[in-house]
Amino acid sequence: MLECGIGRLAGHDAARLEALLEDAHADASLADTARAVANPFGSGDAGARIAQAVHAFLARTDDAPITAHPQEHRP
Repeated sequence: MLECGIGRLAGHDAARLEALLEDAHADASLADTARAVANPFGSGDAGARIAQAVHAFLARTDDAPITAHPQEHRP
């Protein structure tokens, strides 16, 4: 969050947090910046990827290696 320029550190100071939230609400450019950067937490498809990996693991019938991307596995 900090590296991509959209995070702010407030620490344990409630007044500092309030000021940062007020600044973020008042400054539309902060929201524009947040929309423009890639999501630092990923693309949102982790659940589907995990389900695919579990399915591929449980459906295995050969000795092929398990891959992180089961859709790429061709027996």
